[in-house]
Amino acid sequence: MSLAGRLAALGFGPRVLKTSIAAGLAWWLGTLLGQPLPVFACIAAIVGLQPTVANSLTRAGEQLAGMVAGLALASVMLHLSGSAPLTISLLILLATWIGSRLRLRQSVIVEFSITALLVVVYTDPTNPYYGLNRIWEGVLGGLVAVGVNALVLPPEYLGEIDQLHAQLTAAVLASVRQGVADLLDGAVAAVVGVQYERLEAEARRLAEERSTLDRARDAVRYSPLRRRNRATVERYSRAVETLQNLLGHARGILRIALQHARREATPRPLRGPGAPDALAALEGAVCRAIEQYAAYVASGDVDDFVQARQALTAAHAARQVFLRAAEQGLQQAGPLEPRVDLAAVVSELEHILTDLESALDAELEYVSVGEPRPDPLG
Repeated sequence: MSLAGRLAALGFGPRVLKTSIAAGLAWWLGTLLGQPLPVFACIAAIVGLQPTVANSLTRAGEQLAGMVAGLALASVMLHLSGSAPLTISLLILLATWIGSRLRLRQSVIVEFSITALLVVVYTDPTNPYYGLNRIWEGVLGGLVAVGVNALVLPPEYLGEIDQLHAQLTAAVLASVRQGVADLLDGAVAAVVGVQYERLEAEARRLAEERSTLDRARDAVRYSPLRRRNRATVERYSRAVETLQNLLGHARGILRIALQHARREATPRPLRGPGAPDALAALEGAVCRAIEQYAAYVASGDVDDFVQARQALTAAHAARQVFLRAAEQGLQQAGPLEPRVDLAAVVSELEHILTDLESALDAELEYVSVGEPRPDPLG
């Protein structure tokens, strides 16, 4: 196990280490700039060390806004009544009220109140520059936090977006397979309904997890040490958009199976020669195309890209087989509604193939034939 791994196992993860480095660096720089006890620079560095560089920038801006507002309010209070206990209570009341009326974030309101309090309590009438010292120390600490976050063990989130991609792919495949199987096997409405509700909950959870992509993009944008991952992050970003669309069509397939089950008092299996068997073959071909596309996204390798195109071509061929079988089935007697349900499922599968084709066409801009790109995840 590496040194970083051993430290993480003991609880000294990257953020803990970076926070301690930022605090020490802020203190050292503060003393170099003439402040014998740069406590506020250390506090600003600790508070500003956020999960991403973008969050650190935002937090530094919030600190500065809160400091300036707090300094202005404190100056008014000092001029009116000094720093008696009643003044302190009134000061915090006004700071909190003003922040709430302006609909500031809670972190800004807290910074606003703390700055006003410290300026009122510790300002020496003979030293009118205390408030300004508080501001420049805060700016220094915020800048140190941003710099340390960008240059020391910067976050990358590649593992997290790979996991999100894998979970989306699994949800799409499971829904397509389950929906087609439920329709062909004649599953009862209660069973299909439970499966559909489970899929809806999983889709909502995965939609919330998309914030991982924003963090990965921020890591690439703000840290020079992570810019080599730009191609990988962008490829995963495009894939997540595609898979979200595919998941919508997969939900449509399961919804059709549910409607079919509810319509039939005693659902009958639809499996057999002709269109039903052709639909099962089409579902298998579509799922293989999805799996090959996911393999390409995970590797970025041109060979996987070529295999994904070939799997897509095979799925289109399976679609043609189904259409011929369905056309022959129209000439035979039998209930119409099951055939309509089969056609509706095929329509969703066609949408999946169209989205996959568009995604692979878009990837042609990024794939260099004969030159597989290195995979940072590998």
